[in-house]
Amino acid sequence: MKILTTREFHFVRVDFYVDSEDSSEFWVTREQIGNLLGYFKTPEESIRQLHEMYHEHLRYSFIEAEINTRSKDACTSILYNSDGLIQLCVFSGKKRTAELVNFFWEMKREFEGEKSQENLPALQKLSYGKNQMRMIKQNDEYWFVADDICTILGFTNSREAINSLAGDEKSTLRFSDGTSKLGGKPNINIINEPGVYRLVLRSNKPKAEPFKRWIFHEVLPSLRKTGSYSVKSMAMRMLTGKFYTPNELAAELGLCEYDIVTLALDNDLLMYIFTEDGEWYFTEEGREKMIEIIRR
Repeated sequence: MKILTTREFHFVRVDFYVDSEDSSEFWVTREQIGNLLGYFKTPEESIRQLHEMYHEHLRYSFIEAEINTRSKDACTSILYNSDGLIQLCVFSGKKRTAELVNFFWEMKREFEGEKSQENLPALQKLSYGKNQMRMIKQNDEYWFVADDICTILGFTNSREAINSLAGDEKSTLRFSDGTSKLGGKPNINIINEPGVYRLVLRSNKPKAEPFKRWIFHEVLPSLRKTGSYSVKSMAMRMLTGKFYTPNELAAELGLCEYDIVTLALDNDLLMYIFTEDGEWYFTEEGREKMIEIIRR
């Protein structure tokens, strides 16, 4: 790991590390995130304790690695990527959280903007749980890479899955030079919004419904309104309201987690997905509606 760049936040220095020149992700040490959040006396220990409390939410967002510091001696440290940093900020409950989340988001956008020069500029990438979803805007309409959608929805053969779609629901993304940096394919199959909706209806995976809600209630409205969609909006939601996991509601209402999720889907309750492993959260309104349904 080596330092990519150094910035300051409220007079606290923070080093952003990368593991290689081609890396598309930056990392920050446990000690520095502790200082940024105001744990000046025991920065590393404070973040370690926070990590232990929310380990399940952070398991895909941290690594232990040897870093080259600004001093001559290298050392081994725990580092967090952008998603882990934002989640630690949220979980800390510190007053400066919103400002710090915005700082990390701006760094993420700046870094990804630099790396996007190596890729197609019109292709946007979003994360859904552990999966990637790529999209492109053509003629004022959003199109999605078929392979990505099919992977999320559990279709093992994307070509077969999109064969039954109408002609105006699918297309091919062609490259003028005959090559692509996206896996080495000269052409990529893409589908539009009606095509995504049709595949969602055909999927028998439990996550199909939350995925549909995420795209049509979160992603597309944000894209049409602001031209972008980011984890920043999700993090800020968590800062401005109370959220409940299905497991928390299950314990409160005396049901199992599966029953909670099933009731939510059957009664059209909105659930949001925030974490890398696809964790579902209910809003306060969703919790109240769930209680109302059970009391009927």
